[in-house]
Amino acid sequence: MASEFAGWSTLHDPSSPFLSMSHEDYKAAKEAHVSNTQGTTRAEVALITIVPVVMQCLVTRLHAGDSLLASVLFVCLPCLLAQLYPHTASLSISAAVCVLSVMSFISDRNQKSQIQDKKGGTQSNLRLNFVSVYRGCMMLHTIIAILAVDFHVFPRRLAKAETWGLGLMDVGVGGFMFSAAVVSPAALSGFKRSRQAAKSLSQQLASTVPLIVLGSARFFTVKASDYAEHVSEYGTHWNFFFTLALVQVFIVLIQPKPKWCWIVACILVALYQLLLNIWLADVIEHGHRNNFFMANREGIASSIGYLAIYLFGITIGHIMASLSVSGKRTAMVAMLLLVSLASGATAHYFTTLFGISRRLNNSPYVLWTVAYNCFALAIAACFSVDKQDKNSTDPVLALSIGANQLALFLMANLMTGAVNLSLRTLAVPELQSVVLLAFYVMLWASIAWWVHLRGLRLKVW
Repeated sequence: MASEFAGWSTLHDPSSPFLSMSHEDYKAAKEAHVSNTQGTTRAEVALITIVPVVMQCLVTRLHAGDSLLASVLFVCLPCLLAQLYPHTASLSISAAVCVLSVMSFISDRNQKSQIQDKKGGTQSNLRLNFVSVYRGCMMLHTIIAILAVDFHVFPRRLAKAETWGLGLMDVGVGGFMFSAAVVSPAALSGFKRSRQAAKSLSQQLASTVPLIVLGSARFFTVKASDYAEHVSEYGTHWNFFFTLALVQVFIVLIQPKPKWCWIVACILVALYQLLLNIWLADVIEHGHRNNFFMANREGIASSIGYLAIYLFGITIGHIMASLSVSGKRTAMVAMLLLVSLASGATAHYFTTLFGISRRLNNSPYVLWTVAYNCFALAIAACFSVDKQDKNSTDPVLALSIGANQLALFLMANLMTGAVNLSLRTLAVPELQSVVLLAFYVMLWASIAWWVHLRGLRLKVW
């Protein structure tokens, strides 16, 4: 029986068969727990995804965005419950929050009309917090799911699909890439090509070194601790940090104009899908791991799809930045909804032709990722408030997460590893699992909040 830290063993169910397993048998059981999943419906994923987005907007509109307690109770915990009990929590929370948000939105508009009448005009520069709300909520979903999936209380249909299908956790990986692109320097100011550019090509490429170091550290740590891992996710040696580094290298080398990035992405997706149809899909699914590429084929090949997602995100971020300067809020929401509808409809059609797969990162997955993230951005844009509104509070939790997104993601991975090495999560009953997960997300959010208020920037990329 694996050793646990003092006190942790009390969380186990004494009658659980997982306690009597050897280390190797339990490791195999954990791998089986997240294997052969087929995903869930697109509607359920979208419903769960928007819960924290709308909740954060509501908390901000109720002037409680600067309260850690309110953020934990009305953003973090509803997000956790939406994942653990999607049929009950997501439907009830979303319905209630949407009604309240509409009410607060109407009230806020009336209030702004009065302010504008007094000023005799409107603001020309629209500066919104909605991007921070969107990025923070997407990351919140991710850090909850990476630990919750190890417990029986987490619905298996929401875990990453084995090869075909789409689960909640499948959206998180692509969402991380898309959200990083939306606020990237390339999206906000474009690539600098002049001789006076602040960074040379070599300096930009050197910025990927921390990601390679993190990926290497994760690989050696996982191997040294004999931590359970799913090889079909990225491969034998690969992990998400290496994917981030590879995408960044490609972006630096390509450097397309932001407004044309989406065209490059479409061409890339089309060519990659063609390769998948001809031979690559069969190689990824059934090939032997007899060399470095074959051993890590999932991670290396899927980087093409993630590059396309990043390019789409650059264009969306660039358009939003342009509309923000001119104060066209309605046009921004309309653009996001239109892109979401178009990419979602195209993804639905392509799914009928090719099937959807995060493991392959094929065209349906790339387009569904764009659709989900644009939809979440549109919801956040509808209900967020202007930074100039003195009668509202900043969404401090979302700002805290967005300011140190990658570092906080790394911290969540370390916390997840610590929990899994300390107790056998599959042997923890439902109530204890929920309490432990609630404590985990509250601790993580509190650390993120504290780091932000102290003005610390833990930038590694």
